[in-house]
Amino acid sequence: MLMYKEKVGIVTEQEKDIVEKLYERNKSLDELLIALDYLDISTEEKSDSYKKIISDKAKTELEFNGWWNDMSQKYKWMSTENGTWVIDFNTKEIFLRRSNDL
Repeated sequence: MLMYKEKVGIVTEQEKDIVEKLYERNKSLDELLIALDYLDISTEEKSDSYKKIISDKAKTELEFNGWWNDMSQKYKWMSTENGTWVIDFNTKEIFLRRSNDL
């Protein structure tokens, strides 16, 4: 499988900050889920914490996906069936990454 990446747009600093915070939050929640296995707490506490983390993760992912939908409509980014948008947090550029099976 080959991956192709094409620049399709750019966002403002404020827009980038929003999605970057959501991205970082999601990654942090993933790490919390992993760390939960190693905590010396009761099964009930782990279960409660797990439920809270999963709930927060679902909310964060909803906001993250909403950001991509809102920005794609605002800027009318090109899209494809087998493509995903990615952002370069350093340049604020948006790329369409496509995978083609060859």
